[in-house]
Amino acid sequence: MNSAGADGFLLTQGVTLGAQPGSTWMVFPPNETIFAPGQSLGLLMVTQLRGKDALAKPQAASFSVPPGARAVAFLPAAPPERIPIRLLDIPADRRAKIEEVLRQYGRDAQIVEAGQPAHFLVDVKGPTLNLYSADGLQLVSSFAMDGPQWGAGLALVLSRSANISDLLTLDNPSSQLKVAVKIAGSQRRASRGIAVVADTQPAQYHIRRNGEARGASNSLQLEIQATGDSYITVVDVDSEGHLNLLFPNDHQQSTFYPDGRVRAGEAVTIPDSPQNGNHAGFHWDYAAPAGTDTVRVFASTDLETAQAIRRRVQATPTPPASGTAVVMTRSVVSERVMNLRHDLGKVATRGLSSVYDLTPAALTTQTPTSPVPQSAAPPTASLPLQQPMGASTPPVAVQPTTQTVSAVPSADWTATSLTIQVEP
Repeated sequence: MNSAGADGFLLTQGVTLGAQPGSTWMVFPPNETIFAPGQSLGLLMVTQLRGKDALAKPQAASFSVPPGARAVAFLPAAPPERIPIRLLDIPADRRAKIEEVLRQYGRDAQIVEAGQPAHFLVDVKGPTLNLYSADGLQLVSSFAMDGPQWGAGLALVLSRSANISDLLTLDNPSSQLKVAVKIAGSQRRASRGIAVVADTQPAQYHIRRNGEARGASNSLQLEIQATGDSYITVVDVDSEGHLNLLFPNDHQQSTFYPDGRVRAGEAVTIPDSPQNGNHAGFHWDYAAPAGTDTVRVFASTDLETAQAIRRRVQATPTPPASGTAVVMTRSVVSERVMNLRHDLGKVATRGLSSVYDLTPAALTTQTPTSPVPQSAAPPTASLPLQQPMGASTPPVAVQPTTQTVSAVPSADWTATSLTIQVEP
């Protein structure tokens, strides 16, 4: 990284590795090759692009960068405040009507011109408005324009997509922890990519009716496996854009994966059975309204990070019990997710700390002397940081005391998603 004067630091060839404005990067010492979680010197946020390079500023006033330091991606940029959509070749009268409806209902949408990035494409065929994914290959939803509620329906889809975008940009590309998620009994595994629609072919289920036996078509079970001892958090964005904490929850038995912790490499099924009296103490039944749900599964090596995620999700207002469709507004969700991004930023520099050990250091080991499993560091692309702005400050080593028995594991986290279509 080169000094750019008062503007900050220049991440050489940053655009090639995804250094987009708003993205966050961890800074590591010179010649670092492992990029261990929690061991970064500080965080930089990209502010603008200069050709193939990216300009970034420190996120803490006291943070200085030593010569020859390296930058590694930590958090992608947050999505735009409004979802960009592009209207295709639509007759002028229909186009004017769509624009009017979006002004009235679609406060989370912004119409962009050809050549500008868009999350959705809008086309009209006869009396039907079709909403497509950005590549135009996937039909997201259709609305009859001669009906009374098509504007509200379109606004609901856009608002939900905005909320999903916020949640899906909570991703940690440099994580040494990996988590695999699939629907129990299915071969479909989660897609880890960041997109408005996580999977192009969502699994299809239907709403469970009163008296209907639970089964694979109406009650969800997830099979989750992490490469390291982890705390699992399951979050759902439902068809109306509400954020719901599915796991852990207030209904589960105290002996069912307390605090959501699981062992490294163990494939766990949550809940454990669709039958009454299961060990979990709860079920995930599909309920009205029908639509598309996106499930985001987080895994973290420390409980503090898991609790931060859970607190932010639970801080969102509870959906009304009236059964009427009320869309969770973008501003409410964005505020919670941005606060969570700030919380997760602390993880990058938390690091190993020496403590007096009163309990086993590992999350799930039975004996205090058992070591914490360490994941092998994956190949991680890094950017050179050269000629820092201001005086350089070498990293400070933490010296253990004589009372130290073991160390707290470094904080690391990752996430993956599944999309589920719920039919009436």
